[in-house]
Amino acid sequence: MTDQFTHDEVKESAAKTWREMMVSHAKADVKRGYNRFIGQIPSQNDIVRKGVAHLQFLNTICVANKWPLVWEDPDEKPVNPGKLT
Repeated sequence: MTDQFTHDEVKESAAKTWREMMVSHAKADVKRGYNRFIGQIPSQNDIVRKGVAHLQFLNTICVANKWPLVWEDPDEKPVNPGKLT
């Protein structure tokens, strides 16, 4: 990427992040591990949190440049508790 981002570059970065997150998540254990040669091994939750943080950062770039968002965060939608019948 150059010093000036384009919306297409941000979308490509989001797609790359999503693909890497999916592949890493599939290979990761549920629990965090440790190997004395390589150190800490991330858990599935660690991988998802890292990916989501990067996608939120890319959305921040989009907001700053008044571009459409590249990722829809499901946690930002209001919760509809429903109603009793």
